[in-house]
Parts: sequence; structure tokens; C-alpha cells
Amino acid sequence: MIGDTSNFKSIDVVPCGPALGARVTSVALSERLSDDCLQEILSAFYQYKVLFFEHQAIDDEQFVRFAEQLGSVQPDHYFCPIDTSHRVVEVRKEPKNEKNIGGRWHTDRAFEVNPPAATLLHAKTLPSLGGDTMFADMSSAFKRHSRGLQKVLCGLNAVHSNMDLANAREQLASEFNGRLMTDFEILRHEQPLVIQHPITGEPTLFANVISTEQISGWTDEESKCLLEYLYQHAVMPESTIRYQWQPNTVALWDNLATWHYALNDYPLETRVMHRITLAGTKLVRYQL
Repeated sequence: MIGDTSNFKSIDVVPCGPALGARVTSVALSERLSDDCLQEILSAFYQYKVLFFEHQAIDDEQFVRFAEQLGSVQPDHYFCPIDTSHRVVEVRKEPKNEKNIGGRWHTDRAFEVNPPAATLLHAKTLPSLGGDTMFADMSSAFKRHSRGLQKVLCGLNAVHSNMDLANAREQLASEFNGRLMTDFEILRHEQPLVIQHPITGEPTLFANVISTEQISGWTDEESKCLLEYLYQHAVMPESTIRYQWQPNTVALWDNLATWHYALNDYPLETRVMHRITLAGTKLVRYQL
């Protein structure tokens, strides 16, 4: 149950709303977490799908240490690393940049054979107003469909690629002053349209506006009709939250169970985030 926090003893959990997301307090990420604390954080993570740890004035070494307690940290092949371990990248938008990174609903790197399991973001510099991030629950999105449509969706695959990023890489590299890599490999991979979450077992819709090209075996027109319907249905307000960042907040979200959307509503201001990605495993189709 999304609002049930009675099982947590080592941490305090405050739900952000009825859909998903929670603030975790009474935790100092500057310190190594006890096993009990870590297990409760992971339990809250899979229950709420997005966690926010506010007022965490940590450095990148401590950021990496926290991430390593949660899973295997994965190198990033699209952003230039800012640490010697090549595990922390900077997501920066400056006053001269018109575009931002992640300004559409998406899942990170769904086109990889093993998409990332989770993403961590540490707020370093924030605009005076704006720059929020929205999150949507993709398990809830699937469950709201009729049983008949669910059966159809569970039998489909979707083709994902990084062509959206590849087609814009020269422009993005110039726009963001070389902070993005341009020599990455073009990837295209087929994934089940509905996956079984590797930990919770929940069915999760796995398609998104940025990386999903089409439904396997369908025409472009057929694919567009279904995908646009799924996308509109997925972001109904009842299944989303909008988080207003606080300085030094660390966010942790389930990359397999959510979408996120970084709002680009702070012209002439700077927003800087440090990001870490946790490795995932091969996706498994959900059997209805």
C-alpha cells in the first residue's frame, strides 16, 4: 500500500502523494549506511518507486559510495564523466542554453540490451524558480487498461533505439560545450512492451516517447496510433508527481517502473545535477 509507512523502523518515510514518490528523512548519506537502514531504503524504493533524500551536502565520493550500496554503478557513454572513476556525470543547463537534457517523458537508455535499473541525481545548483522534475508510474499506467487490452499489450514487442540522440548529437555537443559525447555507437534493440519487474514482479509498461521507434511487426502508422494512446494514458495526473528540488537533494528512481520529465522553465538561469546510473539486467516479458 502506497501510504503505509508502519514497517519502517530505521528511516522516516513521508509519501509525496497517492501515486508514487516519498521523502526519506533521518538518514545521512555522508555516512555508511547500516544493513538495516539500507534494507529499509530498498524496501521503500520498490514500494514508492521514487525516493528523495533532502539536505544531503555530500561530495561525489560519498555519492558514489551510497550508489554502490544500492547496486552496481554503470559507466555513462553519453555524458563526459566529471570524476576519475567515470561513474559520475554532470547534467548542466546554463543561461545561454535554450534546450535542456531530458525535457520529454522518458526512461533512461531503454535501447540498451540491459537498461539501467535505477538513476540517482544530486542537486548541486538550482534556478531561483522552476526546474522541477515530474515522474509517472508505468505499472499503474498498465494496470488501468482493460483486461482485453492488457492481454494484447503483453504479447507485443517494441523496438528502441538511440537515434533520437544520435540525430541531434552534433547540435547538442555544440549547445552543451562538449559535455556530451558524440562518438557513441548506434544501438537498436527489441524489448517486451510489458515487462515483469525483476524485484517486485509487477507488470510495467516499457515504452517511451524518446527511444521507442515502433511496435515490432506493425506499420509505422499502426504503431503511432497505439503508442500515442499509451503515452497519453500513462501521464494522467493521478499517476504522476511533480517534485520541486531543494539544494542538495538526492533523488533515486526506478528506471524500469517510471518515466521522468525534466521541466525546461527557467530561462537565463543555471541548473546543475550530478548523476549516477545503476546497472540493470535483461528484461523479461510479463505473462498475463
